[in-house]
Amino acid sequence: MHWRRKVLALLILVSPAPVTWANKVTRLTLGPVAPLSVKVASSQGVSYDKVVSTDELEFSVSADCRFDKKPGFQEHDLNELTINPSGLGGELRAPAWRSSHSWGRYWIKTPLLGEKVILRTRWNRTPGSRMADAVEACNDELARLVFKSPDKTREYFLARGFHVMVPDGGELKVSLTCNPLLPKAGFSDFHDKTKRFDLKIECLPSKAAKEKLVDGDTVEIKSFTTPPKKDAVACPGKVRFRATIASKAKVSGEAWLESMPAGPGSPPAGKGKKTKWSMSKPGQATSTLEQPWDGAAGKWTRGKTRLVLSWKDSSGKTWTTRSAPVTFDRRCSPASGGGLALAPQINSSTVEIKSFSVDKKKSALRCPGKVTFKARIGSREKLSGQAWLESMPKAGRPRQVGKKHNWTIRGAGQATSTIEQPWESPAGKWVEGRTRLVVGWKDLKGRTHTIRSKPVTFSRQCMKTAAIRIHR
Repeated sequence: MHWRRKVLALLILVSPAPVTWANKVTRLTLGPVAPLSVKVASSQGVSYDKVVSTDELEFSVSADCRFDKKPGFQEHDLNELTINPSGLGGELRAPAWRSSHSWGRYWIKTPLLGEKVILRTRWNRTPGSRMADAVEACNDELARLVFKSPDKTREYFLARGFHVMVPDGGELKVSLTCNPLLPKAGFSDFHDKTKRFDLKIECLPSKAAKEKLVDGDTVEIKSFTTPPKKDAVACPGKVRFRATIASKAKVSGEAWLESMPAGPGSPPAGKGKKTKWSMSKPGQATSTLEQPWDGAAGKWTRGKTRLVLSWKDSSGKTWTTRSAPVTFDRRCSPASGGGLALAPQINSSTVEIKSFSVDKKKSALRCPGKVTFKARIGSREKLSGQAWLESMPKAGRPRQVGKKHNWTIRGAGQATSTIEQPWESPAGKWVEGRTRLVVGWKDLKGRTHTIRSKPVTFSRQCMKTAAIRIHR
């Protein structure tokens, strides 16, 4: 037993100590990261909506590993460097490292001492990314520019473009793994570094916005007239003008009439009341403007008037255009009492249906066909409105048949017209119809008045069409 204890002690004394191989990251530093240039575009000319390109990302890296496999020996070939710029994809342009597993992972030989790295990049930002939103940065700056210069439009800034600098807008992460092939043997070591870098965002000029810009040539007066050229009016009254303007873009402004000397008794030179006008899109629009008018009763007086339009361009500058002057003659009617006449009295009794009759009480016709009526209406004032027919069945409510027709009476008096009702019924059978006339008009306050004639009864027969037989 004694010698066994000595042998065991000897074995313990001569057994070698466990071998420990140290593999460590001894250096990993990142030099300055150059600002990344990003280009953002506006496709519709309303706001910025897409990143179109990103430039190269440049930085420098220093890295080293220590692998003491035996005294005085260092391993430099089994190291992996991972480059991850948040929100970006791309490829390595320099140096010519061999790819490890996927994009962003490379085999490197240490030591690296200030190695310059250049990445070709593409925008790949996703929610939660450490990269700032370049599109949002452009739109925020656009809103700030519009707020700072309220006289300028959004299209003005979108068409010109601008730059935005976002400090620390991006993040670069670089990781170094020494000897990554033998992790289970205790040989690998891992380290990473992150660094923020600036974004230099170019918010590009928008062609679509440029097409929407308003300038001094955007608006044109296409026509300016006052029909009729010569007319009698109840005074004090108004002269109505009709204007058509064209615009190359969405725009708004002010309009007014300018009186110009035209002879004895004509209105003095001066500006009328300004009114607002707008065009919601490129195109043409027609509107009516009115000029107050007064004068001696029964006497013709000449007037001369032109239209003036003003608007602001996209930079806030005011532009003005004038029409050619229109010359016209007006006479205050004798009933005006020397220019003190009351305004026309238009109400529910101004218009009267004098007569309404059917052309033929009973007749046959080819169907589908039409039934013709004659109508005569009278008015105490110059007036216009609409007229239409209503069919009155024995049971049920009256209903409109045919289209509405416009009518005009150019002064106190009467007017006669013909109006037609579509007709269809079973062939060979006499069918009775019952129709009345409806006349509508508006007073000076815009209220609608309507009157109806007594119904007219008539009979119609749709003729049968003879069949053509072919004998074989």
